[in-house]
Amino acid sequence: MAEETLDITVEGAAALGSKLTQAFNPRTAEPGAQAAPEPDDTWPLEGGTAWVWRVPDNATLTSPVIIADGFSGGASLLAEWAGLWAQSQIADIHPWGTKLHEQGRDVIVLGYDSRSAPIRANADVAIQCIQQAAAERSGDTPLVVGGLSMGGLVTRYALAKLESEDVEHQVGTYFSYDSPHRGAWIPISLQVFAHFLSALADLLPDPPPPENEEKKRQLKAMQALINSTAARELLWKHTKTHLGLGSTFTADPARQTFLDALEAVGSYPKNLRRLGVANGRGDGDGLDVTPGAKNLDWPKKTLQPGATLYAQDVGTDKKVAELHKVIGGTTTVKTSGVPALDGAPGGMLDSFGIAAKALEEAGYTATVAFPDVCFVPVASAVDLADPSDPFAPVNEMNKDESGLHEFKVASQNEGHTLLTKELCDWLTEQF
Repeated sequence: MAEETLDITVEGAAALGSKLTQAFNPRTAEPGAQAAPEPDDTWPLEGGTAWVWRVPDNATLTSPVIIADGFSGGASLLAEWAGLWAQSQIADIHPWGTKLHEQGRDVIVLGYDSRSAPIRANADVAIQCIQQAAAERSGDTPLVVGGLSMGGLVTRYALAKLESEDVEHQVGTYFSYDSPHRGAWIPISLQVFAHFLSALADLLPDPPPPENEEKKRQLKAMQALINSTAARELLWKHTKTHLGLGSTFTADPARQTFLDALEAVGSYPKNLRRLGVANGRGDGDGLDVTPGAKNLDWPKKTLQPGATLYAQDVGTDKKVAELHKVIGGTTTVKTSGVPALDGAPGGMLDSFGIAAKALEEAGYTATVAFPDVCFVPVASAVDLADPSDPFAPVNEMNKDESGLHEFKVASQNEGHTLLTKELCDWLTEQF
């Protein structure tokens, strides 16, 4: 019998690893875009960095807006924030930083040394940034503090913690931008695919040649991101593995631990105005994704692995993945009681499109039917409901159930945390 192995080059493994982790980073630097302007100041923080752009021609901060980074792999990167500025000329992205400057507001981007670290750890970084901005500000204009995606939860916890400890934060407005207040969605099919790739990495010879260590690291990168503390805190449903699974999936215990910690500090800061926006429609009209249909297809060939991932369907024992080993059969993963979230209204990520492209760049053949899927259901982004009924129109829900005082949903389903004129103008007006 042939020995099961995996034939992949270092370059192919690197393509898979780097591309697949980008599937959860909507701010990956765009090729050909102008770089962000040099910050007027850079604040080294314990656990992160803040980049500061004062209003042009101002010598000091006068009206700071702090925008916290979201979830991804590795450290926050200045290059990924070029879209804030008009000079970048990136299509479809509203240059919110330039517009804030025109309104007389300073821009501070808060980054972390690890975007997948525990939310509360990065909240401590946010606290340092808030306190430094307050200390360096001239005058007494209240700060505006919030963030994109997970950054909205980081700053929500940070401000609530400060208030719970009777520490003055000098913040007048909190905002969240497509933040998963009630949970985010990475399809179970994509999660088990990440774990399957990690298992394939274990097929590489051990003790390996030196280059195999790099192959293993790259092939395990997506699993490491999905099993990171931040991901487990954010996701409405999570699985650490692709093996030995039933069809019922729940949140990881780390999520409840974070939610309990959030409640312990008051859930939200109370002594300020709370705003939120969602990159999804509020009328229940979702994405063009056919529940149960084949989505990503990586055909198995002789002495090669493969996988077929299906769009999430509602019901009992719905197949979401077939994971084909090199030798030794197929692992089939099914779900029960999960709504058709891949096509739900909300902020989208092109996760499956990136996965197909990554496989092709690794030297394999792959096709994809639905490149974009929902990442943050609209009701979660405006803190009205968890993703259990993602197609319910938010305008039929009780706005008093949200922890936000005011919120706005997009007129269309669009990229997760996409900076649009519609949403950015509304926030700026509210500020």
